[in-house]
Amino acid sequence: MKERALSIAAEEKNPQLSFNKLREYIQHVILRELFEQGSLDDIVFHGGTALRILFDLRRFSEDLDFHTRKNNKFDLKKAVNKIMNHLPQQGYRLSVKANYKGAVQSAFLKFNNILSEADISRQDEEKLRVKIEVDTKPPLGYNTESSLINKYFPFGIIHHDKASFLAGKLHAVLQRSYTKGRDYYDLWFYLSRWRYLSPNFDYLNNALKQTKYNGPSLKEDNWKKVTSSKIKKTDWKYVVNDIEPFIENQNDLKVFTKQTMLTLLK
Repeated sequence: MKERALSIAAEEKNPQLSFNKLREYIQHVILRELFEQGSLDDIVFHGGTALRILFDLRRFSEDLDFHTRKNNKFDLKKAVNKIMNHLPQQGYRLSVKANYKGAVQSAFLKFNNILSEADISRQDEEKLRVKIEVDTKPPLGYNTESSLINKYFPFGIIHHDKASFLAGKLHAVLQRSYTKGRDYYDLWFYLSRWRYLSPNFDYLNNALKQTKYNGPSLKEDNWKKVTSSKIKKTDWKYVVNDIEPFIENQNDLKVFTKQTMLTLLK
């Protein structure tokens, strides 16, 4: 219910932290809605929000990223329509801006007035946004696991295994056309928590091929060297500026440095 969302936001005095925790609760509400529909049986959860929810990544995230499974039965428009019909019954006022065409489909769910009701914003027209994005033609080679999540309420979800998560994050670092600090932070999280984990090379190389990567095929003996080369060329100020609003505890940035990343990749 919306009252619980507002109470979670009210627990924090810092407006940025209050906003992040409110959005995170709304993400769980949406995931529970998708679970009740049965939609989570047909899609695979991945990306930064998945890392946060599944492995307690110490940063907040914006979007709910999925890709379809091999049966490709998922209908995003149908799922969103059900959400739009059901959430108002819980007190939420929302609108949607969607794109249901193409390989990557998306829906921006806009929650009206909740930021002003939570005393985060004084502007009634400012909306809290959560994007659901679904890749209907994902690279092949990924592996999945299933988990039970029960932070606010229970739901089951299918997601990448750790090696496929790492592969997806490496692909983002190597191929994204701009510097997104959250990619680098998530990679740092992986390298520091699971020091001896190797990426899923089948999935990684298929993803790189799909986005027309012109570097060498990545293997156990070269992926760290190729990733280190990319990090050395990256302006770390852009990385930190992007990640800073999402960090749960700003002291974490003291150890999130370029040198630390390069050391972890040795």
